[in-house]
Amino acid sequence: MPEVVEIPLELTRFQLSPAVQFRLQFLLDRQDKGYTLSEAERQEAEGLVELVEFLSLLQSKLTLASFVGVLKDSPIFQGDSVMIQRQMRDEWD
Repeated sequence: MPEVVEIPLELTRFQLSPAVQFRLQFLLDRQDKGYTLSEAERQEAEGLVELVEFLSLLQSKLTLASFVGVLKDSPIFQGDSVMIQRQMRDEWD
């Protein structure tokens, strides 16, 4: 069974400071230009990329979660869900 972890809403709005964003971009640009990063720089860049990916995932999950249950009372989506899906699909034919 998947484990549920509650994350404070404030964390989903967290962003890297401009200095940290600059540092990450600097390291990635150096690597793209063919320079070899030191082991410490490589670990720093990997850690920052993982943090950015984690924050992005949090923000996308928050966005999706904000849609849950929003349309349940909409008159457009009342009735048989399969029929509604077919009607929506057929509109594209």
